Amino acid sequence: MEWKEVEVVVQEDQARIRLDQFLVRRFSIINRSGWQERIDAGLVQVNEAKARPSRKLHTGDRIRIEFQKKPEPDVIRDVEIVHRDDCILVVNKPPNLPVHPSGIYYKNTLAHILIDRFSQDPEHP
Repeated sequence: MEWKEVEVVVQEDQARIRLDQFLVRRFSIINRSGWQERIDAGLVQVNEAKARPSRKLHTGDRIRIEFQKKPEPDVIRDVEIVHRDDCILVVNKPPNLPVHPSGIYYKNTLAHILIDRFSQDPEHP
């Protein structure tokens, strides 16, 4: 499994809150107990040091987070164009195809499928 490292710097309006609360606000896909587990496992560091979930943050603190890169789940990409004119596009999408990027889905979404399909269309750039 591949790992991805993300670093964020605490801004003035984000200071004085707990590390776990900051992470929930910034990366809401993971709940507070999930962040606490990751912090305790050493996957989150503040200023290059292991931290506790209850640590109060200060302006300028550097938070480094290690994420395990997981492949996006496969989806059915067959999107039927029901109607298309200059004002509207009507599609029939397969079930379980997310409409927009969220959570572990980024490219395998209706939005990106349509962008890929129509970015080649000189009439509708």
